[in-house]
Amino acid sequence: MKRSICVTFAVFSVFSLLCCKNKNDVPPEPIIPSVMLSGDFFTQDEQGNMIVAFQAEQGQSVLAYPESDKDKNDEKENSYQIIFFDEKNYWVLKDNLVQNASPVVLVDEMPFSQTENADSTDTETRIPTGTIIAVHHTGMWLDYLQVSYLADSEDASARTLRTGFIPNPHPFFSAQADDIAGMRLYQKARALPPEEKETKKSLLDAALSLENLSPKVRAMIQAERTALEPPPAPKPNVSYERVRIPTSLQGGSKSRYGVNMTELLKGGTEDPWAKKSK
Repeated sequence: MKRSICVTFAVFSVFSLLCCKNKNDVPPEPIIPSVMLSGDFFTQDEQGNMIVAFQAEQGQSVLAYPESDKDKNDEKENSYQIIFFDEKNYWVLKDNLVQNASPVVLVDEMPFSQTENADSTDTETRIPTGTIIAVHHTGMWLDYLQVSYLADSEDASARTLRTGFIPNPHPFFSAQADDIAGMRLYQKARALPPEEKETKKSLLDAALSLENLSPKVRAMIQAERTALEPPPAPKPNVSYERVRIPTSLQGGSKSRYGVNMTELLKGGTEDPWAKKSK
């Protein structure tokens, strides 16, 4: 049984970037590094009603405020959480927020189990390559990592947030910002209908222009781009053979069924067959 204690440098790199902001930009209260896998950012109007400000990017890093009694009322207590993003406060739906976690992108397909002690090799559930997931900050990691991700459901327009475990150690994911941004563009391109081919190309080209893509992520994006504009098919090989012209085509016959090439090449009659024999 593998007992590798993982140094969490890769996953916590995102958290470190968030914490390196100017002190004046960070709210004074304790905050929790969190991930929005989907959903919207909300603000409140003058009547206190929630209104959508903008949609979250998949795997968006945010900082969540700890819940406190002063933030709670009937609706907000049950459904919403205050978060800090881009130097402003917003509300988000709790179901869309994974607290105490960082976003990563899977560069290899991974088996997923609901319990830590499950034998991951026996599970039929697998998280596809290229999926952006939230890796939970659980301290010491041994044989498994706790993760949350959006799983496809029977309703094609909706996905379910699932939390469970994938095997560890983890050479199979990337916490690089460009890999995550590239996968967002890749997923957007794949979601478009075939008739929007030019928009797909633009999104994939933008993804490929990112400088710090890991090799596997770049290969995935490049393959999708190449499929939209495959190289031209190679021209068929044409072989030539030397042939001998029959005697009847070299002027040896004046039959109406043979061409008198000798007279034709000398500028003879327009219709070599029309010349009457004497």
